[in-house]
Amino acid sequence: LLADAIERHVYQIDPANPDPGRVAIRRLNRVEYRNIMRDLTGVSFDPSLDLPQDDTGYGFDNIADVLTLPPMLMEKYLAAAEKVLRQAIPPGEGKLTGPMQALFKKHPTPEAAPKLLAEFTRRAWRRPPRVDEVDRLMRLYTLARKHDEDHRGGIRHTLTAVLVSPRFLFHGEVAPPRGGRRDKYP
Repeated sequence: LLADAIERHVYQIDPANPDPGRVAIRRLNRVEYRNIMRDLTGVSFDPSLDLPQDDTGYGFDNIADVLTLPPMLMEKYLAAAEKVLRQAIPPGEGKLTGPMQALFKKHPTPEAAPKLLAEFTRRAWRRPPRVDEVDRLMRLYTLARKHDEDHRGGIRHTLTAVLVSPRFLFHGEVAPPRGGRRDKYP
């Protein structure tokens, strides 16, 4: 009875209605970043050369509360994405890496750019992109093409945006909106 009273009154725990707490979004650590960049682009990338050491908490380097994203690190992610994509999608007629070659073979023309972007983005963001998200990416692609980029350059420029998006750099569950209440969900 005493433990029950303490839980209810001091810690405000209601056994009949447990509150699992909040889920913090978590940035990819350097190992995860390296692996997913390799899987997406076919480029072996050593983040220890371009990205600072991840902070640790309790001996782990994948705890959301210590994996922050200061502006300097965001700039380094941008530079890393550009570097990797220049290798994966070289300018002109350079050889594409395996994953990029498969994407460009499947979607070779500028008219197929929305499908190429949607397919890559689905893998990068670990979920299907919404129509409005693909539309925004296509606006970026069109803008790059207007500034003297060819099809490859437009795709490379747009995929850079995909790879520095919070949807790529962070993992996390987002609570579905339910009338402003804090409902629990799986």
